[in-house]
Amino acid sequence: AILRAHLLEILSRQKDSQTALKALATGRDGIAALARFELARPAGGVEAARAAVAALLPRNEKDEPQAADYYVVRYVLLRADQDIKARGEQADFYTPALAGYIRAISADTEDLRQEHLLAARATTLLADLGTLEAIKELKELLKGRYDARLRVVAAGLRHTANRQSAALAKALLDRPYEDIVLDATLALGKTQNPDAETL
Repeated sequence: AILRAHLLEILSRQKDSQTALKALATGRDGIAALARFELARPAGGVEAARAAVAALLPRNEKDEPQAADYYVVRYVLLRADQDIKARGEQADFYTPALAGYIRAISADTEDLRQEHLLAARATTLLADLGTLEAIKELKELLKGRYDARLRVVAAGLRHTANRQSAALAKALLDRPYEDIVLDATLALGKTQNPDAETL
């Protein structure tokens, strides 16, 4: 599946990729979801947002959203990184999918797994994006109780250079958890915030 996803990325860069992507998009697996995402992605907007959500949060047999397989998440995060760098705020269509994925990971666990590393990366991308909606989602995620989700969101903030994230990190300094405060301090240091120097 990882190889097929890599081939899909190469295919999507070709000028005449639409026909092949449409054929792949008729399936029900992760590759089909990525093909539908690639068809919607160039235009951005609502359709691209829906396709990104559908890829990262496929529905199970009970019609409940669940976190997608590793190769699908990795692919969408790669595309989000590229589009945020190229389009800036016009890449805000990723916000619902990235925030939704973070909410879908296992929160009640001591052991951080692959999904948590991906969620930390999704956090960094939301902070890099820095739109009002992206920052709003991060604020909500950071209000949560101390669990694996809060830990990975705090860790993800460490890797953005977007100075807007400083206010988010600063708000974590009062939390009574040593690892969260450390991540917040490192995030402030990365954005060269003077508050980091006084800790």
